[in-house]
Amino acid sequence: MSTLPTNIVGTVLQSTLVQRQVSASRDTERASSAVDLRQQATIIDEKGSTVETTDGDTQVYSDAEGTGSQLEINDSQSALTRAQVNRLGALYDYYIRLADFEKSIGKAPDKYIRYAEEIHGDS
Repeated sequence: MSTLPTNIVGTVLQSTLVQRQVSASRDTERASSAVDLRQQATIIDEKGSTVETTDGDTQVYSDAEGTGSQLEINDSQSALTRAQVNRLGALYDYYIRLADFEKSIGKAPDKYIRYAEEIHGDS
């Protein structure tokens, strides 16, 4: 029976430990990405509700002739635009978190790389 040198056994044990740490780190990253993605989806729903409410308010001011001053109409339209911009920001954040999640589960992010290359003109 052949015995392995001590330094090889230590190296194998260290390698096993590192593999376990990397695996635990990946699991944590996956879980964190999934939570972030769910939270961002909730934020998008909230922003969508805000846009719908603000749009309804804008319609009320626009449709009611003579009941709202031009300032109220402009304020309402400005609030609607802000709500729409906030929703677009939430959508952007969602897609960033989706890309992070897909990366954490090992899904090939080729579509994101191609998209970034198109935007930045990289080849």
